[in-house]
Amino acid sequence: MSFDMSPAGLKKLCREKRLYASLPELNEVLHLHHRGIVEIKGLEEYTGLKTLHLESNAILKIKGLDCLMNLRCLYLNQNLLEDVEGLDKLPRLEALDLADNQIKCLKGLSCCQCLRQLNLSGNMLCLEEDVAHLTKCKSLQSLDISRNKLDNEESLQIIQSLRLTLLKMSGNPIVSTIPYYRKLCLVQMPTLTYLDESPVSEHERRLARAWAEGGNEEETSMRETIRKEEAHQREIHRQAFEAMIEEATAELAENERKQREAAERAQEERAEAAAREEQCRAEIAAREEAKRRQEIQEQRRAELAAREEKRAAELVAVEEELAAELAAREKNLSEEWIIERLECADKERKFKKELQERVLERVAQDKNVARPMLWGTKGYKSLWEIATNIDDST
Repeated sequence: MSFDMSPAGLKKLCREKRLYASLPELNEVLHLHHRGIVEIKGLEEYTGLKTLHLESNAILKIKGLDCLMNLRCLYLNQNLLEDVEGLDKLPRLEALDLADNQIKCLKGLSCCQCLRQLNLSGNMLCLEEDVAHLTKCKSLQSLDISRNKLDNEESLQIIQSLRLTLLKMSGNPIVSTIPYYRKLCLVQMPTLTYLDESPVSEHERRLARAWAEGGNEEETSMRETIRKEEAHQREIHRQAFEAMIEEATAELAENERKQREAAERAQEERAEAAAREEQCRAEIAAREEAKRRQEIQEQRRAELAAREEKRAAELVAVEEELAAELAAREKNLSEEWIIERLECADKERKFKKELQERVLERVAQDKNVARPMLWGTKGYKSLWEIATNIDDST
């Protein structure tokens, strides 16, 4: 069952492929290969397409592409095309794959001014008129026209007039019928970098030019020249390699010297670091020892202060005890003194009483003297004062 290439069918495909179904103009790549398509149609809304894959279908004519003004790459290989008409509305087309069709004429390629890559492999091109239209493609760089039916030298000359960098013609009768086919192509197409199934080297190109100028002898001479150049170049490379080895050896020695110096410096730095660390440890130990000594001194000062405080307290206690004892002694002495004074006063009172009594006795014994006269005399007066001067309050 063939694919329904209608706007509805294309939108359904876009939805299945997760492309822009509602805005078809935003799609840049569209894959429609292996769909059984016979006619190209329904692409009017896909104006933004840059790459279109239509290979492996059953397309007979190139049409329905007039709206694809931005198309860059078109793949129509493995279809049923007989001509290339219908490309005139694709001004920006750069890559066109028409391999494995039934194309016999390339008349429609004259409008592809931007075409760079063209694959015509596996078609039915045989005459120079069929390939003459390739000369209109001024930008063409890569051409695969292998597995066709080109068998005349005129067709090869037309192809050789193109400024190609890649050319594939294997599978055409002309490749096996024209002598020195590869050399002729290399001489006539100096821009080639890849011919058929192998790249083109500069040595191969020089040999081809020498063969074209002087035949096999010139080619042999050029081959010897190339051999000598290669030998000279190998010698230059060998010398350069030896110089590089010497330079690398010297650089290695220099690096080893630098590494040794760096190792020595690192060892010196490690030694200095160890010395600094040892010094720091010694300083830390000295500070700790000084701190420990200071703590010991402070502890000793505290103990001494405690001792002094205790001694002072003891002295205060002793002084208080002595003061109490002294006060007690003073009190005792005072009491003894008072008692002694009382005793003395008592003795004095007793003495005075005794004296008074003696005076009174003497006065009583003196009966001849009148009492008033007796009291008025000086002697008796003093005696009486002494006798009567007794303080009983003491």
